[in-house]
Amino acid sequence: MTQRQVEQVRAVIWEDGVLRLLDQRLLPQQQTYIVCADVVAVADAIRDMVV
Repeated sequence: MTQRQVEQVRAVIWEDGVLRLLDQRLLPQQQTYIVCADVVAVADAIRDMVV
């Protein structure tokens, strides 16, 4: 990754009423976001070590 690409990666994004979390288990091979629309999804993501 170049420095510019690194600066563009965001681990947490709040957008349109949903939380998007960068699935850090897949780094550095993939940049995939998990969409969390409610508190249960956020808790699952934390438990599953997404972030």
